[in-house]
Amino acid sequence: MSVAAYEAKFHVLSRYAMQLVTTKEERIRLFVNGLNYELQVLFVHMTSARKNFNEVTDFVKKVEGVRRDD
Repeated sequence: MSVAAYEAKFHVLSRYAMQLVTTKEERIRLFVNGLNYELQVLFVHMTSARKNFNEVTDFVKKVEGVRRDD
């Protein structure tokens, strides 16, 4: 599944689990936990610079695009 498709599914499903997604940090943690291992590892390298959900999803979409070009 592409990151864009996963992001869309995450948004839909997170509406049904509002008690699990109470802070921006928790939302990011849950999103990242659903990524494949390679993207999770890359996420560790950018966590200090990215602080909101949109920055996280934009970053992993760019990484996914680079990986497809290889």
